[in-house]
Amino acid sequence: MPLGYELDENAFLEEFSVCIETHAKQSAQHILRDTWQKFSGASTPSEWAINAQLPVRFVLGEISESGDIISAVEHPENFTSERLNQLIEVLKNHSPVRIAQCQQNFMNETVPNKFARLDINLASLLTYLDGAFGSQPNTWPIKPNINTFIHGQYRNTFAPQVAEKIRLTPPEKLKEDLLQLVRNNPDLGLAFWE
Repeated sequence: MPLGYELDENAFLEEFSVCIETHAKQSAQHILRDTWQKFSGASTPSEWAINAQLPVRFVLGEISESGDIISAVEHPENFTSERLNQLIEVLKNHSPVRIAQCQQNFMNETVPNKFARLDINLASLLTYLDGAFGSQPNTWPIKPNINTFIHGQYRNTFAPQVAEKIRLTPPEKLKEDLLQLVRNNPDLGLAFWE
């Protein structure tokens, strides 16, 4: 701040007020980053996502301000000191979701219901998403289309699971289920026809 005697009283008070706000904002930015680090164990949301190989929103769980928290930690200059202080309090009053629960929540969100009963390997799915959408999980789409992944995994991973289930099904139940499938699925019906 320029020396006080170089400014008139109003200019000095205005400049002093700007300095106070700047200091308050910088202080809030540092406190938010420290609070985030204690909360997540990573210096930034991007770092957490890369380390966990999951979008960072999962560690925040049901926090309604999760989008603002992520943005504020990454780009605090876009927020007022008042809002930064509010987000600090939100983080202090919540606990992070455990990584195992984050992974389960990710699978529940990502895998369509019709494939939910398949034993999908998380590591294989993450490798697929990394190749399809990039190595920063925060940029992956919500509920990405994983049909290509499922079809790629089908022969070696899922077909044996389905075959085992068929082997364990009683013949009459299997016949009824197959007839129902043929009635409802034209592709399957035509495959039997041929």
